[in-house]
Amino acid sequence: MGKRCDETSVSVEKVMVSFFKCIMKLESQKTALELRRVDLEKREARNENDRKTLAEEIEQIAVRNGSLQLASVEQQKAGEDDKNLAEGLKVLKFYVLMECHNYEEELKKGKLEEEIGYRNQQLSSSELGHKFNDTKETFLKLIAGYNFKDRRLMVLEQIHRDDISSRDNRLFKLDGMFNDSSATVRQFTSEKSKLPEEYIREIKRLQSINDKLKDDMNCQKKELEQQAKELEECKAQNDLGMRNLMDEIEKVIKFYVQMEYHNYEEELKKERCLVTILEEEIGYRNQQLSELEHKFNDSKETFLKLIVEHNFKDRRLIKLERKYYNSYAIVRQLTKIRRLQSINDELQDDMNRQKKELEQQAKELEECKAQNDLERTSLMDEIQKLKGKLQNQKPAESDSNLNAHITALRDQLEEKTEALQYLETLNHTLTLKESMSNQELQDARKESISV
Repeated sequence: MGKRCDETSVSVEKVMVSFFKCIMKLESQKTALELRRVDLEKREARNENDRKTLAEEIEQIAVRNGSLQLASVEQQKAGEDDKNLAEGLKVLKFYVLMECHNYEEELKKGKLEEEIGYRNQQLSSSELGHKFNDTKETFLKLIAGYNFKDRRLMVLEQIHRDDISSRDNRLFKLDGMFNDSSATVRQFTSEKSKLPEEYIREIKRLQSINDKLKDDMNCQKKELEQQAKELEECKAQNDLGMRNLMDEIEKVIKFYVQMEYHNYEEELKKERCLVTILEEEIGYRNQQLSELEHKFNDSKETFLKLIVEHNFKDRRLIKLERKYYNSYAIVRQLTKIRRLQSINDELQDDMNRQKKELEQQAKELEECKAQNDLERTSLMDEIQKLKGKLQNQKPAESDSNLNAHITALRDQLEEKTEALQYLETLNHTLTLKESMSNQELQDARKESISV
């Protein structure tokens, strides 16, 4: 009987040891869950800081969008300045036409000088006997004056050519710049499905402005080419007039020889009056020529000023394009931040749900622990009762009752082990979910940092 009592006490002690082990495991799981809850609270605090930083970035992006609107207003002002430039080019066209008219007046003046020379030849024909050398000197002076006028016309023509070539080069450069800007505008329009509606409207407006400026420049280029052709024709007429003048000089010399012994006093008086009239006409034409030259210089200065203003507007347009690129990048960044914010909200919801689950499991563990404490106390009471009964009962009855209690205790132990296995599997699934949520949070944080 003593051996049986020892065996029962040993088995009861084993059951108690296993029961205490189960309780220790439950307490360790509870501490692990507490640590996980603290970790989740820390992550929630970090997510709150990330949300604050995202809100600050969104405010900065709103400020940048305001600066972009100001840039669009400046671009509208640049469009108005381009209109003023087109008006200035029209004024320049008028002055160029005036210069062509001036050139025609020069040709007419050359013809008048030829007529004066011819009349002077006729006037001096009656005095060829003793004034042939004087008439020759006057002819040479007239030829020198005509050559001076011709050289002056050639200089003016060279100035016109240089001015036209510089304008052509400038127009070619402006054409290239407008082609580049139109290419960028076309590139923007190809990406219009990705842009907001306000940026698409802005791009269309820029494209229409560039197309208008390009059409104006093409028209001006054609007009300058037409003016260059007219200058070439004027030069050809000038050369033809020079050849005609040389022919007339030869004819006059022959006429002097033929008119050596004739007297034309009355005709000389008439011709002298005509010469004075022609001289007055030449002086008036020279005054008009000087006025036209002054107007041409003024128009040239205004044209240079307009070119400088247009260059400044081009630089400002480039700055506006850069601001537009920056704003477009900011908009893309903002959409990415919003997407990350939505992902962060989803992760926050998942974390809150997991936190609630962990709190529920902690409550269940507390309840299990309380229940285990009650069962342990009841089990200890039953063991004490069994020990008292063993001392009072017979050996056969004590063995049967003891075996029944041992089987009952084993059944309870199996139930506790099953509950412990269930809690272990639940803890494993929770750790997997926690690791997955941690990985998603790390990826979202890296992505937000890279943005």
